[in-house]
Amino acid sequence: MVLEIVNQHQDELAHALAKTLQPRAVGMQPTFDSQLPPAATLCWLPATLAPVDELVDGLVRYVDHSDQAPAKIIALTAAGICDDLTDDQAKQLYGNNFQDVLYAHQYAIKMIDELELPYTAVRVPKIVGDDVSAEVTTEGQPLAGLRVGQGQLASFLATVMTTDRYLNQSIGIGGK
Repeated sequence: MVLEIVNQHQDELAHALAKTLQPRAVGMQPTFDSQLPPAATLCWLPATLAPVDELVDGLVRYVDHSDQAPAKIIALTAAGICDDLTDDQAKQLYGNNFQDVLYAHQYAIKMIDELELPYTAVRVPKIVGDDVSAEVTTEGQPLAGLRVGQGQLASFLATVMTTDRYLNQSIGIGGK
């Protein structure tokens, strides 16, 4: 199994994920500028407040110009894109322009869905250093809280990357 991480996040999440995936070999890059390894599992970690509606174009080109499509795509996305947060919670996480953030992430996931490849969208609220009592929720269920521990998220992403659990789903993870 070939694992490829495109890390556009501003924290240590990608490194925690790579450490969690050991001893498997993991490729890590900051952009979509290289060739995707054959049959790779691709994990895209964009920053929540980044212009993901623009960055996803790079992912689409990356997949389209690769010799072989990825086995599956895992995409980190903002909590709230599946009505799993109240407006007040989304405003608390993303500021007054929370609707713009959510629309950008909804568009990015729609573009990934249009690739017609197996994928999992992982919806996350604020990532913190400490573990919290996080719970996994399916689409349409409210998140259990507005935080998730970086280690917990890395472990969850490793499970999603290396198994077929949650395939073709939008999954939330959060707690208090």
